[in-house]
Amino acid sequence: MIELKHGMSRQRIYASKVSWLDFFVPATYQHFEGETIPHFYKKEVRNTNVIDLSQDLVTILSNMKSNTRNEVRRAEREGCYCEFNENVSEFIPFYNNFAKEKGLDDTLTSQSLTQYGNICIGVAKHDDVILSMHATAFDMEKKKAMLLYSCSPRLADSVDKKMIGWGNRYLHFKEFEHFKQIGMAEYDWNGVCLDPEQVEKYNIGLFKQAFGGQNKENIWLYSPLYSLLKKVQVLLHGNGSDVPDNQMNRGG
Repeated sequence: MIELKHGMSRQRIYASKVSWLDFFVPATYQHFEGETIPHFYKKEVRNTNVIDLSQDLVTILSNMKSNTRNEVRRAEREGCYCEFNENVSEFIPFYNNFAKEKGLDDTLTSQSLTQYGNICIGVAKHDDVILSMHATAFDMEKKKAMLLYSCSPRLADSVDKKMIGWGNRYLHFKEFEHFKQIGMAEYDWNGVCLDPEQVEKYNIGLFKQAFGGQNKENIWLYSPLYSLLKKVQVLLHGNGSDVPDNQMNRGG
């Protein structure tokens, strides 16, 4: 299980049971895997997409949409390569610059990432130029990896846009390989939008599904105090954005 703390609040990912202490604090359970849901907890069913890493790489590649598979192979032919490390200090400024250029109200700090515990930073490069970077959390006990953030220099005029797209897809594929090697059984895209009316999120969802994973429902739980605070914030501010809710990975 992955556990995050935001002041008095708690966020638990891949938990199999609910802690009785969370009844008294603002708490969320993301991708809850237990069978028993305590009274007074609010339940939501959301959608995500997962890659089964127990498959061999040939099968994983063959399950991709043809365009995605071709771009993965094109990146390899062009000499793209990937590196994996735990250096969040390299990722943070790269992501923050990307978010600023894209107009995202999203600033990362070291604590934003290290609080997840096990973090893998993936980097795709071509001729020593960074094409894409991903930050992924992984749970050694549950054997699951979950995408958190992705970013690229796609808004920079100095980098070939096609190469960025190829490199980004290639990085995802090499991450499947990397996480297989360290014993992960599943790669979780951390949310997929199936609603065509939410155009931007839906298009990101199509991008994720093109890698051949399986769409699945997952359960989110909210403690009574969390739900109460959410309602109060909506009444006071028109939204509940101050209450932590890592619904879907950010970036692109």
